[in-house]
Amino acid sequence: MNPSSIYINLLKEKGQPLLDRNLYPKGPIALTVDNAVIAIKSFEGTDVAVLGGDIISESKDSRLVYAYTIWGDGYEYHNLDWSCDPFENESKSNFATRSHKVAMDSIYAADKVAKRLGQKCYIVLVVR
Repeated sequence: MNPSSIYINLLKEKGQPLLDRNLYPKGPIALTVDNAVIAIKSFEGTDVAVLGGDIISESKDSRLVYAYTIWGDGYEYHNLDWSCDPFENESKSNFATRSHKVAMDSIYAADKVAKRLGQKCYIVLVVR
């Protein structure tokens, strides 16, 4: 199965919409940490880059929301979301490889904070 198919299947089968699917059928889809890691690992060896990601958590009423809105408004929580841009003259494959590492490091850092706070952590990936 190609990496795009794996990612799309994860989104369809395991993803959780951040917004009401009836109102926003193309809205962001969040994956658990484990499924986000599976998606990124499926991109290894390809030119599929992870341009960034948003950290999501579950509110008391079980809605998915941006993590900083319930974890706190401090510097630590706002900077868990990440982005990764290509360097000038960086090849597609080098950028993709670097973006995978940045994504994995960012996801594990967010998950560590979530566990410390006793919260759930989800990830919305932005890929190209």
